[in-house]
Amino acid sequence: MHTTRYNIEALHAGQPKEVEVNGSRYLTSINKARIEDRRYLSTHNVEGDAQADLKNHGGKDKALCIYPVEHYSYWETVLGHSLAHGAFGENVTINGRVEADVYIGDTYQFGEAVIQVSQPRQPCYKLANKWHKESLVTMVHDTGYSGYYVRVLQEGYISTEDHWKLIDQGEERCTVRMANEAMFTSSDTQFIAKVAQTEGLAENWQRRLLKKLKRLSPS
Repeated sequence: MHTTRYNIEALHAGQPKEVEVNGSRYLTSINKARIEDRRYLSTHNVEGDAQADLKNHGGKDKALCIYPVEHYSYWETVLGHSLAHGAFGENVTINGRVEADVYIGDTYQFGEAVIQVSQPRQPCYKLANKWHKESLVTMVHDTGYSGYYVRVLQEGYISTEDHWKLIDQGEERCTVRMANEAMFTSSDTQFIAKVAQTEGLAENWQRRLLKKLKRLSPS
């Protein structure tokens, strides 16, 4: 077990606000503000953060949304302009922890808190609307540049001065990237079944993978 520490580029939090896009009005928390001070991280969210759509966002398996800073240059090319940290609605912009290197069930010390990787982040139409690019959600699925969620095993204060330190690795060795592939691009039933059985994978993600298996293997 290595003890490499990973740098936090930025922390963000936001409250639901009404926006209008193409004549449609809806609540969203995707536009988050940068956090400069220490904030308490509970089992449901970081202090000052809230979700507009509690059916599809939030909950114990989605306490924090994480996004790797490494992907920003790609999306800047796609969108044709620079992007500030937090552009993808994430709570944590991190350096050195991309989806191919992060395993479901990986546990990290983050300030006073202990967090565990639970599932890939699956963006909705609100991300596409934010950047006025209809194909953006599909592009996230195709590239695997999704980011991911964590659950909180131990509450505590966090800040940008803290680092992530890996303290336990997921036993099943299923990366976030593999979980994305199982959900969106693979038709290999053995692979999908293996991912669905990964210890630590969020229950909702497991249920959806099992539904996909039924579609691919009708009785």
